[in-house]
Parts: sequence; C-alpha cells; structure tokens
Amino acid sequence: MIENGLNSAIYRAMVYHRRLQVASHEFRTSMYTWYLDLDELDILTQRHPWLIGVNRPGVYTFKDSDHFRFWSDEKKTGALSGDFSAQRFSQEDAGTVPRRKAQAGHDIGVRGGPGEDRTIKGEGSDDSAGSDLKSTNQQNPGIRTKSHLRQQVNQYFREKDQPVPSSVFLLTNLRYLGYGFNPVSFYFALDDSQRLYAILAEVNNTFGEQKPYLILLDRPVDPTENKRIFARAWKNFYVSPFIDRDREFVFRMKLPDGKLSLGIDTYENEIPVLRAAYSGIRKPVNRRTMIGQMIRFPFITLKVIALIHWHAMILYIKKVPFFGKESTDAMIQKEEHKRKEVTNAAV
Repeated sequence: MIENGLNSAIYRAMVYHRRLQVASHEFRTSMYTWYLDLDELDILTQRHPWLIGVNRPGVYTFKDSDHFRFWSDEKKTGALSGDFSAQRFSQEDAGTVPRRKAQAGHDIGVRGGPGEDRTIKGEGSDDSAGSDLKSTNQQNPGIRTKSHLRQQVNQYFREKDQPVPSSVFLLTNLRYLGYGFNPVSFYFALDDSQRLYAILAEVNNTFGEQKPYLILLDRPVDPTENKRIFARAWKNFYVSPFIDRDREFVFRMKLPDGKLSLGIDTYENEIPVLRAAYSGIRKPVNRRTMIGQMIRFPFITLKVIALIHWHAMILYIKKVPFFGKESTDAMIQKEEHKRKEVTNAAV
C-alpha cells in the first residue's frame, strides 16, 4: 500500500493487556506507532527535515543505536563492510524486479539492491520533496544522515543462513523530542515478490536489554492471503518482574496493511498468563498526520514508560508474585536449551 509515494506509514493504535493468572488486571490505551520501509529513511528525513531526524535531532528521531543492541559492536562493524550481493533474490540478480507504482504522478525507482538508495520522481504529493531526492541530497548535504540498520538486518539474515530480504518494514516507536522506549519492535522481511517470509521481534526491557526472536515461515505468504501467523518461543528473558522467565511467548502476527493486528501472549504450558494485542488504522506519513498525533498524544514516549511503571505498581499492590532480576538472569544463563533465537511457524 503506497501513499504519497511512500510505503511507510503511521498507525493510530490501541494497546490491550489482560492478565489472567494470580490477579486479574486489564487495560487499554491509545497511542500511535510507525511502520517504516527501511529503504525510505533518507527520503522521509528529506521530506520532513525538521520533523524527522535519522541519527540526528528532530521532533521525531530514528536512531540506529535503539536497534540491534543484542548484537556486538564487532558484528555491526562487519555488517557495514559485508558484501550482500551474493544472496540477493533471484529476480533482483537478473535485474527484473518490477517497478512499484505509487499514486498517480509518482514512479518509485527499482531498488538497486537491498539497503541501497532509491530515487523518487514525480509531482502531486502534498509532501513531495521535488523531482529527484538524490539531487536534493547534494543541495542539502547537512540534512541527510545515513542509517545503517538495513545493512545490519541483511547481515543478520545471512548469519542465520537466510536470504537477504528484498524489503524490510519496521514497526516501532520513534524517539519524541529525544526520548524513546520500545517494548517491542517488529521487522517484516519480504522477498522479491513482496511476500512475507520472516518476522524478527526485538523485545526490550526497562534495563536497556534486548532479545531477538526470529520467526521463519515454512512458506512465503502473499499479502492478498490475509494470513495470520502463529509461532511459539521460550520467553527466557527478564521483561516483567511479575512474570516468571520460565514461560513461552505465543506470537500472533499479520503483515500490516490498511489495518494493524498483532499480539504476543504469554503461556505457562497450555495456560494463558497474559494476553497482549496491538491494533490500529493506517495513516499516511505527512505533516498533517504527524502534527495531529503530537496534539492528540503529547509526549507519547513518556506515556509509554509511565504506563509501564504505573501498572507495575498496581500489580505490586495486588500482591502478584515478584521475581527478582538477578535470580532470574542466573536461571536464564543456566538453561541454554531455552535460549533458542529462531523458531519456525507453520502457515
């Protein structure tokens, strides 16, 4: 789905949590989140230089350092010097990737390769950056700040013996006025036919730690199938002090389109402990949408972290058992068989 010549979007969303064991607790809250084509980051900051910053200050800031923190610095450095051409998808190798059409008056150029720059030519968008964003980059070299996250994703997939994605979409929160916190970010990996074949969930806790969960589909799923993906993986990570690490995540995923619909439930054997859902309506990335969300949800990232601590206090008052971090981390280190990073999903 392309709007204003872009694949990226904003979702006006609703977050739902329901605890089902020990003490009942439930809440809903409204917010918004970003759905970013990683090959469009430079385009977004060119179109909205003061609203969106990529690795530089802006009202909204995308920072590479907020992602792939589970990777060592050596791996990140290696990703920047790696050669990804050997594992591109077959159509891309042959130079036959079809051009993706935008709205009338826009023509999105063929990707030069996973993670490489694209040009957008056309008129008619209320946020058009001009005839050719590459020439704009030359005129305003100080505005453009390159993101290397796409290269890191490419290298990560190579490391897991998976093909490099033709497209990567990231569902995440951007920093607002310099501050941000992402409970979880999702990378949707698409092949050269724009079919979903893998999802990487990047789970964070309030201690600055991060754990990846890579979900590999047993076959690629076309967006027209409207297919929901289910996958199960050991949690084995200190996320909440009120849920034991010896639990399993059950992912309920679907490639976002006009609507957002996904969830992560926590299970103890076959008994649900916590249900968490994320749903929303797609909006275009333009000045009107961004300013509207700022007015409707001021200081959104502070709201996220404040709600986490507020509901933690309620659970403590309700005498939900508390699991200390040191003892939990010690158990995590001992149970190597539960530290599996990759899980398969039957479609």
